[in-house]
Amino acid sequence: MSGLSPRLDRAALYAVLDRYLSALDAHDPAQVAWAGDGARDVFHTENNVALVPGDGLWATITGRGRTIFVFAILRRGRSVCSRR
Repeated sequence: MSGLSPRLDRAALYAVLDRYLSALDAHDPAQVAWAGDGARDVFHTENNVALVPGDGLWATITGRGRTIFVFAILRRGRSVCSRR
């Protein structure tokens, strides 16, 4: 994750997640900072299968549900979303 600090606050983590979800909606992983240049440093999996950003859900998503739960895990510098 070049250019991203491991000590992001809650608002910054939510902003990263918002950018990710917007890029996912657009089917364009290049809109995410960590996926822009071939994503050599990204480990991306779906259903326990390693993929490059742009494969899997990136190509097949047709929309997101209305109910999304968002969590920021400050100690680990991660943000997570889940649909109920």
